[in-house]
Amino acid sequence: METTTFLSVLPLRLTMPQQDMAGMLSSWMDNSPSLGLSSLNCGDDLETIDRLRRDIAQSLGESKENAYEEGSKILGKIHEYYNYLLECEEHGMVQDGESSSLSSSIFLSLEWKSALTDTLQTSHSIEMERANIIWNLATLEAYQASKQPLNSKPGWNKASKRIQNAASWLQHLFKLLQQQQQQREQYPDFSTTFVQFWQALLLAEAQQCVYESLLCARRPMHLLAAKIAAASIPLYNDAELIVKTDRDSPTPALCQCSDLVETWSNYSRGWGIFMSCKAEYHQSQIDREKKLWGQELARLDLACQYAAMCKDLCEQMSLAVFDRLRMAVDDTLKLLLDRIETAERENTDIYKQPVPKRQELTEIRGEKLVKIEESISKLLQSKETKPIFQNKFTPNSQAELVFKKKDAPAAV
Repeated sequence: METTTFLSVLPLRLTMPQQDMAGMLSSWMDNSPSLGLSSLNCGDDLETIDRLRRDIAQSLGESKENAYEEGSKILGKIHEYYNYLLECEEHGMVQDGESSSLSSSIFLSLEWKSALTDTLQTSHSIEMERANIIWNLATLEAYQASKQPLNSKPGWNKASKRIQNAASWLQHLFKLLQQQQQQREQYPDFSTTFVQFWQALLLAEAQQCVYESLLCARRPMHLLAAKIAAASIPLYNDAELIVKTDRDSPTPALCQCSDLVETWSNYSRGWGIFMSCKAEYHQSQIDREKKLWGQELARLDLACQYAAMCKDLCEQMSLAVFDRLRMAVDDTLKLLLDRIETAERENTDIYKQPVPKRQELTEIRGEKLVKIEESISKLLQSKETKPIFQNKFTPNSQAELVFKKKDAPAAV
């Protein structure tokens, strides 16, 4: 099978390279004496941050068609820039909710193009600058997943890992946006609802990749395949439920990108139905191995019903993102019809076992093999350069630090 592009590849967020971040941070430093830092002492560090941002902006913005490839080439720089932003936050640089009377919007004004609405969005804090970078890190992880050769177990497993990384980045974005009420209200792509929806879809796709990797074995284990397929169903359902809940709320967050979200919601529904079909099929083969011929027939019939539902949905959707599902359900439906014909003939002529009703079949217990990585240190490349602003405090702040150390209570 050739490489494929997962729907989970988000559009990148783009910015302009000519924005003077060094100058903005310098102004904040020089107007914030409580920082204890002077831009004169920190010029090299500020220039490093500024240069990284310009390089990232230029690489992503040079060619819209090749933005993903260019972004993948500079992932190291994006990780390095993110590490610098974290250090800036640790030093109290340009943060929302700053205790001083200074407004961050006076000093920091960085524009990013929305990934969904093609409008310019302005951030006035290091936190929101970091949010934009997280978005692109999640997008590039999903893109790299889409470029894996999906014809082997390692390829599917690498795709799953990349997608889980993307979902984990979105978890950190979700936490960050929870603290940014104004940004959530302004921009649909930065609403916590959208981030939750996209994360749910990513996790479902990651689980589905694990399922596909299992099928690459010469003789796949039907017991494990049934469990993994079954566990993907609630993940796909979660994505669809988030959209439905938002649509029914008094203040829907996704209305500005409703057409796009509707496509993704249908995609989630289709794959959820298809994985229900696959779980029932694998369970039918387990029943066959146990010589439960009647139960095999019941499971095959249920699997066929799910496949027919999925085919009907695919026929309503002409978009290319449904091509992989469309091909998969056609192949599966043919397999199921052949199996049903054989199983009915065998049970009628030989075994003569009663066929249980649908409600009499036991639920297939899923086994979820994907997760969200809560530790950002496991997602972020280690920063190899020295800490910024090191030993560059102003004389007054150095004296203040010495004074504080002398007056500090002794350790117990």
